[in-house]
Amino acid sequence: MAAHDAGIECLVKSDPCHDFAWCLEACIRDKHLESHQTTRLRHMLDMFPKSYHESVTDLAMIAGDVHVIHFLCSMTVKKLRDSGGTHLPRDMPSVVVMVRVLSFGCAAKDLVSKKVQPGEVLDSVFLNRFLPEFQTLMVEDCTRAEMMRNKKDLEEELDLSNLLSKPSDQMITFLKASRLAALLWYHCCLDMLPSKKRIGDLRGLARYVEVLPLLKDNIVCSGVWCHLIFHRLIHSNQYEAALADQAIYATLIDQLLLKNLLTDRCVKYQLFKLISQIGFIWGQPHCMTIMRDFDVEFFKSSNHPDMDYFIEEYNKLRERIIPKPIEGILEADLEQPSSSKPTPTVPPVAPMGSASPAPGIHYNMFAGSTPHHPI
Repeated sequence: MAAHDAGIECLVKSDPCHDFAWCLEACIRDKHLESHQTTRLRHMLDMFPKSYHESVTDLAMIAGDVHVIHFLCSMTVKKLRDSGGTHLPRDMPSVVVMVRVLSFGCAAKDLVSKKVQPGEVLDSVFLNRFLPEFQTLMVEDCTRAEMMRNKKDLEEELDLSNLLSKPSDQMITFLKASRLAALLWYHCCLDMLPSKKRIGDLRGLARYVEVLPLLKDNIVCSGVWCHLIFHRLIHSNQYEAALADQAIYATLIDQLLLKNLLTDRCVKYQLFKLISQIGFIWGQPHCMTIMRDFDVEFFKSSNHPDMDYFIEEYNKLRERIIPKPIEGILEADLEQPSSSKPTPTVPPVAPMGSASPAPGIHYNMFAGSTPHHPI
């Protein structure tokens, strides 16, 4: 990229990955994939298998960048959903190109170690078996959303049970074995989260969430993907209803979060974020129970390098959610010096039969020489 900006054409032309990276960068910047960019990417993908293995490895590492994967997975899900089932995925050129790029990105490590060859990266079975069934679930989502949107105009109750098909055993096998299938399923789950543009469909969301623990490499429980799903959940406009749902809570919190706190050192901070920002929907007793069950002693055995920072953040959060004992507050109040406020002097009572009472000392509660004039 620096050579391109400097106008050094000889270096730019000698690097076969330059155009590939430049085209992807433009797509990510514009958040769109134009038809001419699709054609350009397809041409480069057709040429790379004929190149040296090192060039193919470089291409795979570029395609494996987390920003590239997130953009292409999101675009693939959007294309499949917007098609409405009118075209098969294999007949959609943009989808095929994006899936090919994603296949190289997911196989980057295997290509570097030469466990797979470039021609073995994408299996036609994935295009012909997994994607059509995956698209069928999205068609059900769109149909269900349209029926829910028009529900007010209908007099009879809607039966949406036939539009909530469970993923087949074949699809579950793909999700367990293919990282690409797992990433597409994960991004479809992100797309189902409630937002300003999408009506909350908790039953449809639960269908995708329940399968998240089965995804290959347990991708939801580590790194940026763990952060992203909880970030999207917290900033959705119906997170209370989502986390109040028993099935969604059991999967996201119990199976994905709490069971993998020691797997990745970043996961424990997602728990802190949930308790700090939206823990009020569970109530203080439940949050306090979680804090006690997963305290500092629980994480000491993990030998995470950030334990000092973790202990500091844990204590801050604990002070926020655990109330100060009442006895301590009362004792603190009693220990305050009594001289902070002047005590009014009671005027002496005149003895019986005296001529006139002795003048008492007047206590003015308003400090200052000027008299107080109430408004």
